[in-house]
Amino acid sequence: MQKSVLVWLFFSLFFLLKADDTSAYGWKIANTPLYIGGYISVNYDDDGSEEEKLIFDDIALLLYGDFGKLDLLGELEISDIPFKRQDFKIHCERLRLAYYLHDDTVIHVGKFNSNIGFWNQIPINVLEDTTTYPHLLENVFPKLTTGMAIYQSFDEGDKELSLTMQKNQDLDDSYNNIIVDRHFGVSYKDSEESFSWRLSGGYFRTVERRDYYYLGLGYQKELLAWMFTGEVFTKQGEVDDSIPYDGYMQATWHLYYHHDVIFRTEFYKDDNVHLKENISLLGYTYRPVPSIAIKGEYVNHTELPKSRFVASFSWIF
Repeated sequence: MQKSVLVWLFFSLFFLLKADDTSAYGWKIANTPLYIGGYISVNYDDDGSEEEKLIFDDIALLLYGDFGKLDLLGELEISDIPFKRQDFKIHCERLRLAYYLHDDTVIHVGKFNSNIGFWNQIPINVLEDTTTYPHLLENVFPKLTTGMAIYQSFDEGDKELSLTMQKNQDLDDSYNNIIVDRHFGVSYKDSEESFSWRLSGGYFRTVERRDYYYLGLGYQKELLAWMFTGEVFTKQGEVDDSIPYDGYMQATWHLYYHHDVIFRTEFYKDDNVHLKENISLLGYTYRPVPSIAIKGEYVNHTELPKSRFVASFSWIF
């Protein structure tokens, strides 16, 4: 634990001293168009295992910058580090270049978040509604893609079509929820005022040479004091290796300024582990400032012995 904290503090202090001004998040590196920032998340998760309950869920360093038609995003991350552990490994979570052909067309090259569904577009704890995330995020499709993606928007950005292509190993082949060497996906998003929906589908092949296809539909509806989000996916593989359905519905109630109450229900069937389960969550999130989130939630499982209380503190800067 001490080593990870010292490394993070060293990087933060070094670049802070080199910075000449600030942005919403991060510091501008003097005499360059680059910014340096990061985020940290500490979680308490008593899942009933023998593992340490209090961990550094994420310690991340972000580097980003705008070079006209080209922009850069890089992210190095240390994750799931118990406080008592002395060793750790630094992973490359994201490293991508975005090139703007024109205002409506963007090409991404490198390692980036797969443009699949709604939840997967917010990969940082402090920005998410809850500390835990829906079951489908870990089990249905690769959260990260190493390859190329093309984004085409229409109607002043209200509609977007994207194509994702990977035919190679992951940039960091030990840091993804599903390790693949093929991933081809398509996603269409349509937005009208306070309502958005998204249709996503694709194919991927794991490094063990197993083929899977997935398809999903999601929606978001925003009201004055509420945000409703829902997604349902299916993943088809070999016999007894499919997820016929996996979905969630979530309601976020903006109770007071800075205070949110979250309700979520999940449902899935996983043929690989011969399990059919429902999960429910009641959570509370306090954001004293936009860059800090303090969360607590109770998660109830109907089948697995994973019902528990989870809490976290996260900060992005």
